[in-house]
Amino acid sequence: MTEFSDIVDEAVAAQNSETSPTFLITTAQPAPYAVAVPIITESRSAAHIGALQMASLGIPVFPLHGITPQGHCGCRLADQCKYSGKHPHHLGSMNYATTDVDQINRWFHQVPTLNYGVQLGRELHGSGKMLVVIDVDGYKPGGSDALDALEAMHGRLPDTAEVISGAGGRHCYYWADKSLSFTDDMGKNIDLKVNGYVVGPGSLHICGFRYEWEASSDLFNGQKIEDLPEWIAVHFSKAAKQAQSQGEIAHSVSPMPAYELAGSADGATFPQPIVRHVPHR
Repeated sequence: MTEFSDIVDEAVAAQNSETSPTFLITTAQPAPYAVAVPIITESRSAAHIGALQMASLGIPVFPLHGITPQGHCGCRLADQCKYSGKHPHHLGSMNYATTDVDQINRWFHQVPTLNYGVQLGRELHGSGKMLVVIDVDGYKPGGSDALDALEAMHGRLPDTAEVISGAGGRHCYYWADKSLSFTDDMGKNIDLKVNGYVVGPGSLHICGFRYEWEASSDLFNGQKIEDLPEWIAVHFSKAAKQAQSQGEIAHSVSPMPAYELAGSADGATFPQPIVRHVPHR
């Protein structure tokens, strides 16, 4: 298996030679599970780069169908796909989300147009923490009015690593206590995504724009992932909702969309998956 230290040594040696290729060396704000960020070559797609960067922080990723040069989903449905660029490349692939550099490289070498998913809700490295995302679709009718109202009552969300989606929405990344269970609906146009995944930065949206780090909130340019504010746990945890409703609420969050469920289906694969399954590291 390729080690990050080996990649760094190779890149430094190449940069010291007159014929060296151009390398982009990025660094990230330390996280509880941070390791060295891999060296990125210009030949890799933005999604490939993004997947390696997320994996370098111990955050598991897995392949999604991308957008073809013709502007269609890379799956067999092409321009008829309802979830273009957002659904797993084969059924069950989220179960094998990984931080393995060699595995990620194999995916993108076989299908260079891939997008990728960032797995959420899994405890990372015995830290007791899991990654969650507040997904704000401010481009939809009503915009971010509901979020503005919540912040007026409870205080602003802490500045954290944030991705602007290809459609113009916001993906705000936070660490949350793994022992907590949440409901996903925080209000109009606001989802708290705990179960499943989000499309990762660098991936291409069907509209032609990429998911990109918000300029002042780039995880690989000084911004760290903050802890989820306590008021969200107080008001949007499973326990809080049970107390409010005096009823039973299903574990974790409400059902994932069909295309996300496809990523977690046990034992099922599309015909001719792009790679053999390799257990996550």
